Amino acid sequence: MSNSRGKTQIIYVALILAILSISLSGYMLYRTSSELTKTYDKLTDLSNKLDSLNKTQDYQKILQSIEKINNSLNNVASVDDLINITEQINLLKASLNESQTNLLNQLNKLEEKIRKLEERILFPVTVTDGSGDKIIIQSKPMRIVSLAPSVTEILYYVNATDRLVGVDSYSNYPEWVADARANGTLVDVGGFFNPSVEAILSANPDLVIGVDGVTAHQQVKQILKAYGIPVILLPQKSLMDIKESLLIVGSATGNIDEAVKAAISFESSLARIKYAGYATTPKVAIIVWLNPIWIAGNSTFQSEAIFWAGGVNVFENYTGWTTISPEELVQAAPDIIVGVGVNSTSIVEFLTQQLGNAAQQIPAIANNRVFCIGYPYSDMLSRPSPRIIDGIVALQLIIHPEIYGYNYTTLPACINSTSFPTLPSIPLASP
Repeated sequence: MSNSRGKTQIIYVALILAILSISLSGYMLYRTSSELTKTYDKLTDLSNKLDSLNKTQDYQKILQSIEKINNSLNNVASVDDLINITEQINLLKASLNESQTNLLNQLNKLEEKIRKLEERILFPVTVTDGSGDKIIIQSKPMRIVSLAPSVTEILYYVNATDRLVGVDSYSNYPEWVADARANGTLVDVGGFFNPSVEAILSANPDLVIGVDGVTAHQQVKQILKAYGIPVILLPQKSLMDIKESLLIVGSATGNIDEAVKAAISFESSLARIKYAGYATTPKVAIIVWLNPIWIAGNSTFQSEAIFWAGGVNVFENYTGWTTISPEELVQAAPDIIVGVGVNSTSIVEFLTQQLGNAAQQIPAIANNRVFCIGYPYSDMLSRPSPRIIDGIVALQLIIHPEIYGYNYTTLPACINSTSFPTLPSIPLASP
């Protein structure tokens, strides 16, 4: 019992430290955005109240107060100034007991000034991307092109997809993105590994976001330099790179508040997943492609996902996503094989064809522990975005089915939308 309580305390402490870490790392940017958000909220609330107000003897006083706020906005130079303006809005709000529609125009003008003020405070901004380059964003980007599905998802989590004008051919989340690309609302800029510079330029972007480590994205970055278009490449090697990507994109788009909240939520969810103290830690191989066999080695977010799901990456002595031979799979002797987007039956058939009877020397095949993760969970486990949390849960369901009330014989061979329309909830630690 004491050992179980200790594990619970470790997870809770990890959660608290995670939240503190991300909160401190984004504190200054978050404070600025938070105050701006409060100011927006105050003005919106004020607008709603004025909308149903009859003209009263306080009308002139209200006009004078609005004019005072207007003058204050003209002289804002810091977050402290915004705090003072917020206090003035609070006083004005307290004086209202009815609404007045003909004041809305003036309030709208104040809101527009605050939008411009936000851009003046937050831009220009310099961000350090995944390649270590310092990228200067001169003004709030309003036309963004995404070169990768994970980038599109990061933009979604920082609430900036409304500024998308182009995406890669495989972006499909949020769901409306695929439809918008198909009907031409969003420009299709090509595949993940072969984006079209011509298509990107046709979207007339003021910011392009790709992924570090993809040669084609690095080439796009160099080409677009001549056009004065900033290109940010996001890191994608570790799970913590997801947090970093949220903060980078939040800063680059001006959506700092949303980025910090998304990062906190991501780390909190990750901290809830049981990742230590299992009775066993099976050796796991993740296969992402057949013929040739591509596996996830060390220094990949999928390798870290195996650890968090309660297993050991049998190919942790390999670096990155790389190819192996069927004989290397025999030598590694994984207890469990997981095909991510690769059918489990196809894996067994391919290895049997290549190895013959020697395929039975692989414990995963001998013990019928070859599984697959299919759509949509395969997307979640293949993309470095906050949705990977559900991908890790799907992986944990395979590695430790007992946590969710299953065993290896009752678990479906493929975890997909048919076998699991929704994934089981992440279990809380035992008291």
